[in-house]
Amino acid sequence: MFTGVQSVLGYDVNVQQNCVNREAANNDKRTDGQGEINETGGMMVAPFPPVQLANTFVARHGDTGSISHLKLQKLCYYTYGWWLAFKDGRLTEQGPQVWKLGPVFHPIYTAFSGNRASSIKELAPIGPFDPASVIANDESDESRIVDWVWRRYGSYTGPKLSDMTHEKGTPWYKIASDNSFMIPKFQEMPDNEIRPYFRELAQKEGLL
Repeated sequence: MFTGVQSVLGYDVNVQQNCVNREAANNDKRTDGQGEINETGGMMVAPFPPVQLANTFVARHGDTGSISHLKLQKLCYYTYGWWLAFKDGRLTEQGPQVWKLGPVFHPIYTAFSGNRASSIKELAPIGPFDPASVIANDESDESRIVDWVWRRYGSYTGPKLSDMTHEKGTPWYKIASDNSFMIPKFQEMPDNEIRPYFRELAQKEGLL
């Protein structure tokens, strides 16, 4: 149960100090379907490939039949944003981009857009040479925030979540309106636009 920053997401801990060097570990890592494991058996921590975050929602909640590609994108966006509210580093290696239907992770689009409006129940490979993997279902902050976001947003439809990301005052709306809604293709949303928005939400709800 999400009871506050200190007990669950550990805001005082500098996530950068706890991150494993992914580039150095790539030569030795393996996957067991429950998260990435390095050669010594230690679990990999953020940042993850965006598709790995998406796979985690599918693995845990795909059997509800409610996860469309649109909904999956927005769940990952809210997870990314709330993580930034509490942590110094990113949850995923790439951030969301400014698309017509709201924030979109391009790698997730590539992996899952073929499902269109159909419910997603199968995991996607991370890349052409990497198998499908998920974030470990354990007591880590990375795992807990996925569950917390699902409890908060999992009952909403994809279109509803998309509408929420378009509301005035949101990072997507601010970036789009500042550019007269003429955004270059594949423009990433800066973390310095996303983090303050979610930190303010967290403060209003007494989470910070």
